[in-house]
Amino acid sequence: MPPFFDRVQLHDALQNQAIPVLDALVTNDNRSFRRIERDDPPSYASSTESEELNDDFLAPPPRPPRGELPEELKAIMEQPINGDEMKHYAFDMGSIQTASIYITQKRRERKAG
Repeated sequence: MPPFFDRVQLHDALQNQAIPVLDALVTNDNRSFRRIERDDPPSYASSTESEELNDDFLAPPPRPPRGELPEELKAIMEQPINGDEMKHYAFDMGSIQTASIYITQKRRERKAG
């Protein structure tokens, strides 16, 4: 239906377009809304295929083998981190708590304003 701008156009649209369509729906015996008026529910039709998910579907696909890591990389990864590195990583990761997020936002607003 096109847009209407005043009461006269809206009234004319209802009388000339909407009401005839609604009347046609009411008189149509084959309309899909008849199923609501029945007392008994529609018959159940079971699917022939199983809808259960198997384990293959849930598991991620296997990755192709990459081979061994180079010795240099193994040596770097085996070293434990020291206290300074731990503080640095903890600072970079930050805290994900509601109060800390609120306080950080409040500080930024104070600096901006």
